[in-house]
Amino acid sequence: MLRIVVRAGFSRSMADQLLADIVRAVEWFEGLTMAMPEPMTHGSFSRL
Repeated sequence: MLRIVVRAGFSRSMADQLLADIVRAVEWFEGLTMAMPEPMTHGSFSRL
């Protein structure tokens, strides 16, 4: 389930584009053959 809150002025065209982007993202995730790697939480690089 996904809840989306939009502001006033969000047009039907914008909603169609958002839905198309979500569908594309879901299709991409469904096409994965293995789990995504865990993101690195502790790296050796740091900014000063």
